[in-house]
Formats: sequence, structure tokens, C-alpha cells
Amino acid sequence: MKPFPFPFAAVSLVLAVVCGGCSKEGGVDEALAKAKIDLADAIDAARTEVGGGFALEAELEAGDEGPVFTVELLVDGGVREVVVDAIGGAVRGTQEIVPSPEEREVLDAVEDLGREGRISLKKALKRGADDVGGGTAIEVDVELEEGGPAFVIVYAVGEGTREAVVPLRKAADANGEDAPR
Repeated sequence: MKPFPFPFAAVSLVLAVVCGGCSKEGGVDEALAKAKIDLADAIDAARTEVGGGFALEAELEAGDEGPVFTVELLVDGGVREVVVDAIGGAVRGTQEIVPSPEEREVLDAVEDLGREGRISLKKALKRGADDVGGGTAIEVDVELEEGGPAFVIVYAVGEGTREAVVPLRKAADANGEDAPR
């Protein structure tokens, strides 16, 4: 694994994106304009680098050396943070991080669902985009909601952002298949 070329906090700063129409902060507009890969591609690159894992958090940031996606993956019960160049898709570095007690609670809830009991991030991104009427995904976090763990996805839409909450638990149809919403 490559070490980080510069220090990163274990917990990423979260963009101020609580409501639709909020403005994007922290150079995200510039990073979004320069990015050549999307959030799903960055997560795929991170998963390839560490040999799999479940995306817990990913976000586009304006890094010192250009835009990056910071991705946190649940891998074998631990958490790996991977930084992916948003222009070329190359992995800039990885590190293991120690989850806080609050983050451990989320990890336990995700693990309790098991691989077969949760939807994929790609399905969640599509459902979220449908919910907010389109846009470009710039951040995703797994958080505990009333119904259990859920993807909270932030989309850049026009001059602002919109947020979608997509439960991780698969919604089964009458045949037990993952039902579209």
C-alpha cells in the first residue's frame, strides 16, 4: 500500500449540505469542474486498491494537489481510507483508520445486515438521483437513521446541493427480490 503523501484527518470534513438549494463549500465547485471521474468510479478504484470492501463514506474534495475523492471502506471488519485522484483515477494513498464509538455503531449495523441484506451503492446512487431529480453525486455517508443504516447522498444540482436518504436494507418484493422503488 502507498502511504499518504500528505496528512489526512481520520474523519473527513463534511460539506454543509443539509438542504436542497444550499451552496457548495470548500472549493467543491472547482473540484467538480476539474474532476474527470465520478464518485462511483472513485469507489471502484478504492475497492480495487484494497481488494474489495463496502463503501461507508466518499466525498469530493479540493485537495492541495488537485481534486480528490476520499473513500472510507469497510474491509474485513476494519476501515481503510483511500484517496483517489479525481482527474486521472489513480490512488494517491491509503491508510487504516480507527473508528470512533459512534462510527463503530454504524459499522456494526452495516455488518448485521450482511452482504445479501443490503443494496449496492450503485443502486443507491441511482435511487437517490431519481429522488432529487438528477445531479452529480459528490458525497455519500452511511448513517444510522430511524429504520437502520442508510446511505445519505449529496448531489450537486445547479448552484446548490440536494440530499437523498436511501436505506441500506433491501426492500423485498413478493418474490423476495430487491424491489425497485
